[in-house]
Amino acid sequence: MKKLKLKSGFTLVELMVFFIFISLLMAAATPIITKRVKNLPIKIHHGKFVCYGDRYEYYNATKLISSGAGCKFTPPKRATLFKIELVGGGAGGYSYTQFWEDNDTRTGGYDLKSGHYGDGYTDPTDGQLRYILENAPFTWATKSTGGTSGESVTMSYVGIGSPHISIQGSCQGDCWSDHYGPWYDCIKTRKVKKQTGTDEEGNPIYTEVEEQYESTCRDWLTDNPDNLILCSTCSNYRSEANSLASEISSQRTCSAGDEWCYTIATSGFISGYQSQAAAIGGSDNTGVLADFGAGTSESGDAERGGYGLGMYIEGKVDFKDYKNGGKKVENSEVRSYLSQLFGTSYQKGTTSASGSCGGWGYNETKKSTVSFGSHDLMGENGNDVLHYNALKGWEACATNCRRAKGGRGGWIDDNYSTITGSYSDSSPIQSDKDAQGICGHVNGPYAVKEGNASDRIPSVTTKTELNVRHHQVGNGGGSASYKVAYVSSLADDCVFNVSSGGPAINESISDSQLDDLHNSLTTSLVCNEGTLRLDAEGGYYNKSFTQKDYAGFDYLTPDGESTAPGSFTTSAEGGTSPYSPKDVFTKYILGSSGFGAGGSGSKIVDGCTKPWGEYWINRVYGSSVDKTSHHQIPRTECDEKAQISTTGGSSGSAGVIIISW
Repeated sequence: MKKLKLKSGFTLVELMVFFIFISLLMAAATPIITKRVKNLPIKIHHGKFVCYGDRYEYYNATKLISSGAGCKFTPPKRATLFKIELVGGGAGGYSYTQFWEDNDTRTGGYDLKSGHYGDGYTDPTDGQLRYILENAPFTWATKSTGGTSGESVTMSYVGIGSPHISIQGSCQGDCWSDHYGPWYDCIKTRKVKKQTGTDEEGNPIYTEVEEQYESTCRDWLTDNPDNLILCSTCSNYRSEANSLASEISSQRTCSAGDEWCYTIATSGFISGYQSQAAAIGGSDNTGVLADFGAGTSESGDAERGGYGLGMYIEGKVDFKDYKNGGKKVENSEVRSYLSQLFGTSYQKGTTSASGSCGGWGYNETKKSTVSFGSHDLMGENGNDVLHYNALKGWEACATNCRRAKGGRGGWIDDNYSTITGSYSDSSPIQSDKDAQGICGHVNGPYAVKEGNASDRIPSVTTKTELNVRHHQVGNGGGSASYKVAYVSSLADDCVFNVSSGGPAINESISDSQLDDLHNSLTTSLVCNEGTLRLDAEGGYYNKSFTQKDYAGFDYLTPDGESTAPGSFTTSAEGGTSPYSPKDVFTKYILGSSGFGAGGSGSKIVDGCTKPWGEYWINRVYGSSVDKTSHHQIPRTECDEKAQISTTGGSSGSAGVIIISW
């Protein structure tokens, strides 16, 4: 059977009819498509109402609609939320100005090595330093150095004061009591149990009782199986030992003149008494000289080493260089010369040889070794001073001719059976003994002298007095407070009370008047038949002043040049406005200080700025002024009436009420 294939779709005729219909439809719509469509009006419901002072301004979303005197607000009917912003009035500034002038004193100085110091401006010039220090006398001295102290040495020994003799042999054990004699009957007591009755059941009752019985005692002479010695015999032996110990401890072999002396238990001293102790009690009960108690000790005191000789130079600051044959120092070289004069041109130190700069800085010390006759010295000697004290002037040295030697300490003499010592003045002690003589010389005209002296080095101090100008200006007023509220509806009965800002005040105003002024700076709004009440407090007045000081020291260089500006301006600003606008329209009506800003305080513009005064440069030894150079810093004439102007305080900025929807 043959299968048939069926197909569905548009025929060519049907497709041509469809395109003809579309072409006719587009031709009919052409006038409508090309015709211009006009914009439809759009209703805008956003706006802003601003009331400040006794004036209002009304904005819609794009521009200022109206403005004028008075503040009467008609809320738009279709607004659903109102934002209300309130700012109080700013307080006015305080009109108060005062200015005067006095002097400030500051001190400083010029150290010869490190230069200028202190808070004064004065830094002496080379010429001033030469004038102050020319031919200034000085003393440059060494100290009398000495060796350190030697160490004390202790000698331990055993004295004879506590001899102990022990009895050896039978007396070391038990002994037979003396009351036991030859044979005799001994009555003794013992405890036994005996029946003393019966109980109810007939059982015997026993009780422990004491009874005596006879016993045969032994005779010590014939029946002593333990070889016990009589106790009385041992007691006699110990008495003999104690007597011998007392005799030993009473021996003194020291001389009457010894400062201190002890008899010691040497082997030679002990040997004679040891045989006497061994004879006590015979061969069976030998006495032994066992020991002499605890040992003890004695010390030989140490002594210090000798002192070096003191030396010093007395000279003058003559501004001559003696390394270059005494060449005169030029003004341009003054500071360099002074900074190197003491500590470089003149130096203190030590050397390793007399009359020489060799081994400069040598300061080694060593303990001396000294014997004293036949004595065995147990005390330490003081330290020798192996260096020589020296003064160096312009690279040449003067020194001690002899070094100071160590002294001899206290000593201990171990001599046979005694130990003795001495701290007497006869001992060769070196302490406080100086080395002698001066060897060598220093360059220049200054001789080195022998003896102890103190440094006397000139120094420079400065004192400067400069003027200080003082300004006092009244403070600015405080800024007001800022408040924001959101309400859903407003009636057209709103009453606006916007503060116009507080006036400036002066010294004569009372506290009660200030309170009244502050209360008048409150901005308030009452709407909706009195059910909506909003307010923002005004700023506070500040009846005090700000002081600023202008010291001449701040505007004078070390060279005396003035850096002062043409005038000093002192003022006190008021508090800044608490309101910061967020949209461009409100910015149009903001003044220079904004709503609720505090008024500025007083202002002083002072054209008398040039510093003036005087200063002193002094040559000083310790706290005593020896020479002075006095200089004036002339005052520039100033007409205070013409060159100083004052301005009083200004009023605070007005408050504002802003309603946005």
